[in-house]
Amino acid sequence: MRKILLLLIFFFTIMFSLDMVVYAKEPVELEKVTIEHTTGPGEKQPLVNESLKLVGPTAETSFYYEIFSEIEGDDNYVQFDITNSEILMEPSSFTVQVDGEPVRSISLEGETSQEVKILLEGSALEEGSHSITVEYSGIIMDGVCVSQHSSSNWLTIQASSHLNIEANMNMEETVTLDDYPRLYMGTESSEVQVIMPNDPSIETKQAAHMLANYLSNQSEENSISVVFENEVDKINGNVVLIGGTNEYESEWTKQALNSELSSVEEDSLYLSQVPLQQQNSSVSALVVLAEQPETIVSNIDILITDHAVEQLSGETVQISSADDMHVPNQRNTNKIELSDFGLQDVLLDSANTSTQTYYYDLPVDKYNINNMTLELSMKQSENINLPDDSEDLNHLLESTKLDVVINGVPHAVTVDSLEEDSDGVLTANIPIDTKVLQNNQMLTFQLESSGLRIENPCVSTDYEKWLYIFSNSKLIFTFDSDIGESQILFNRFPFPFANQDEALIIVLSDENVPNEDLQQLFHNLSIDNQIPDIQLVSSSEVNEEQLGAGNVIFIGSLEEHKQLQEVSDNLIVQYDGNTPQLDAHGFLQSKVNYYSFVQENVWNDDYNMVVFDGLQVSDHYVSAELLSYLRNTDNQASVAVQSGTNKFFTNQLEEEQEELEASDKNDERSQSMIGWIIGYIVLIIVIATLIYYFIKRGKTE
Repeated sequence: MRKILLLLIFFFTIMFSLDMVVYAKEPVELEKVTIEHTTGPGEKQPLVNESLKLVGPTAETSFYYEIFSEIEGDDNYVQFDITNSEILMEPSSFTVQVDGEPVRSISLEGETSQEVKILLEGSALEEGSHSITVEYSGIIMDGVCVSQHSSSNWLTIQASSHLNIEANMNMEETVTLDDYPRLYMGTESSEVQVIMPNDPSIETKQAAHMLANYLSNQSEENSISVVFENEVDKINGNVVLIGGTNEYESEWTKQALNSELSSVEEDSLYLSQVPLQQQNSSVSALVVLAEQPETIVSNIDILITDHAVEQLSGETVQISSADDMHVPNQRNTNKIELSDFGLQDVLLDSANTSTQTYYYDLPVDKYNINNMTLELSMKQSENINLPDDSEDLNHLLESTKLDVVINGVPHAVTVDSLEEDSDGVLTANIPIDTKVLQNNQMLTFQLESSGLRIENPCVSTDYEKWLYIFSNSKLIFTFDSDIGESQILFNRFPFPFANQDEALIIVLSDENVPNEDLQQLFHNLSIDNQIPDIQLVSSSEVNEEQLGAGNVIFIGSLEEHKQLQEVSDNLIVQYDGNTPQLDAHGFLQSKVNYYSFVQENVWNDDYNMVVFDGLQVSDHYVSAELLSYLRNTDNQASVAVQSGTNKFFTNQLEEEQEELEASDKNDERSQSMIGWIIGYIVLIIVIATLIYYFIKRGKTE
């Protein structure tokens, strides 16, 4: 809703120093590849992804946009398509403010659907950040005996509402690294291509996919692609050229990089932005070069870590000290602040009794969490609790309650029972049942309140109560260090392969693994736009020491990996020659398109391994659908297959049967042990009785 031009702004306090050299750039006239991207009027930007409902009697919401260049057209406006309740009367209104200044108010009486178009002009079109705030004031008709706060008092901003700004990026103006990643976050109609050499080194391939994954996680779906230089015949958006200085071969890439290649210093990562133009069309190219591809992949964090990206500036940069740079792990796996969800400090009162629902990817394996607590900090109005002499209001006001809704499950907070500290801050520690995580690695969060407003429509009072929730409130986790055998099942995927503190080796078939497969794999291994410590390696180059150093993902069949052939007897899926025997796990093998299995790492049982492969005639080894299914399934399975487009099957029943048989064996062992113990006790009793008998007999004689 609030990402109008897909702008993401991050603030971090950790700083580091880089050796930088700045150069000037001239546009490159491209000849061999067609540029179809015209720097003309901007596209209509939707204000909301879905209809947004405002509930009266008063409500407001804000939208934000950023202007980065001069405005060249005059058709600049914001349009709200609204519908509202039929039972509103004067003075019900809809008001639009631009940068805090009211620009238009319309009456809602007698209308149920309107198009409100506001021209943007003057200071609203200056470069910089701008806000658009809408205010809804709704009054229900006299004689309709429902609360002004009821669901009957509403206005909806439709998804067709949009912003239109006619801004050009004049290629004569300076394009700098300050514009990264904004210029490379694709849209539905303007795809960003990350372009590799035709025969890239494994290091270049890894760096390209890590960079594409970072951009993709901030862009619209399917707006970032990874391609080889010979696959590019036209360009309809900005591009990224990434590789070693000696790797590019095509005439058009050499033309684009002509002035850049000679500027790359030894043992340095070279970053620049080159304007590419062709007649009236132009795009920007981010250039990422090094003499050795290893230099790129070892320093790629500079382009995919937010606090590093924020410090990039200038038109061209040589980074020679990045190897010594400490890039801290941005993810705090022990706690999540509400600000991480996107929730800012929020005021709950009679007009706004709840927040929207916020979403966040859990940064840890949900099955590792054994305790979860919400530490909620807030302030309250002085009259939040009724005084003793307020009997005249007792029939109108209820006690204030706050519900924290996590994954749809409410957790009650009794505000009246909380005590303030010296700063007037209330802190509630709310235990959260880990069962609310259910089958999803996604965490949802919402605040709902009651008792902040009067529900009696026949009584008017200025008695006002409010709660102010601080965004530094946080969810705190504790973990189970012993996660046991169940770790190797798909109900944990993408964990443990997405663990930040463990190495991940991805072994590629020496056959060409499609870029789409790698792009989808990287995407599904990402948690909160961060990926684990990945190392891509080809099957012909990997060794046993590497395979035993962390978790392992194999892409390709047994036939394509001699390492798997050597340990095939230890794989949970057995092979007849090079054909997996999936029917042994309950699958109709002839219908399987893709399959995958997960188990302990054969080379080091402290880690795990997973294999992805396809059975039908196809260039692909894994599908986006299968990876998405594995990421979201709660099936405790070690083997999964995809048959058809959206048909997925697992061996969960087989796993449950094995677990049951193991339990039965344990029961048998326990019963056997109990029998031995009882026999031993009986034997001791018999021996003791005999000893007693003979001693007593000896005394008698």
